[in-house]
Amino acid sequence: MNTRNGTAALENIILFGIVIVALIGLLYYGLSFLNINYRNNQASDVVHNLAITANAVHSLGRGSKQTVYVTIPPGIKSANLSGNDIKLTMIDGNIVAADAIKIASKVIGSIPKIKGSYYIPVRAITDNIVIIGSVPFIVSLVPDCIGVNQMPINITINGDGFQQGYRVYVLWPGGQLTELNPNLVFVEGSYKLKFTATNTDFFSNPNPPPFIIYVQNLNGEFSNELTFDVMPSISQC
Repeated sequence: MNTRNGTAALENIILFGIVIVALIGLLYYGLSFLNINYRNNQASDVVHNLAITANAVHSLGRGSKQTVYVTIPPGIKSANLSGNDIKLTMIDGNIVAADAIKIASKVIGSIPKIKGSYYIPVRAITDNIVIIGSVPFIVSLVPDCIGVNQMPINITINGDGFQQGYRVYVLWPGGQLTELNPNLVFVEGSYKLKFTATNTDFFSNPNPPPFIIYVQNLNGEFSNELTFDVMPSISQC
């Protein structure tokens, strides 16, 4: 009788253990699911708030700006702002996009990927382009072609989002990326930046491809690119 009771007690203990392990597994799975769902919902809020604001500044016209307060959830692997869409790729592989909101303009820029709360500027740079974040944007170079005999010569970069300390990089036709001497870079307000082109950084390039100019902000983020030609003579521009 004692043996039978002991066996039954042991079986009950084993059964109880199995039930506990199963419950822990279900609890872990449930909490993980809720956590992922919560992160994705937060990411969706970020994307949709930015999309709504992008449409708002676009409708107000060039030069308009608004600031969005967002809470970035953990688990963002990458952010892609291009064309007419904003997408966040989560570490679980899920992609959160502003599918429910049609963005009327093209969007460029960046979104923080580190968990936290941020104020993100959204501004309409042209009639068709909205920048999200603090990424600089360059519109034109004046002049965009020079002759070797003109150097040194000051080149004006027209754009938006410039600050003191921003850097100018040049991608040579051969593929080498070179930073211009910071002492030759001058920021003249948020819409204009000037640099001095010298034969140290530029050389005659009568055949394509041309030089490519970038501006880098204080966070190390690069702007869009513009091309720049250097010919033996200005008459060849």
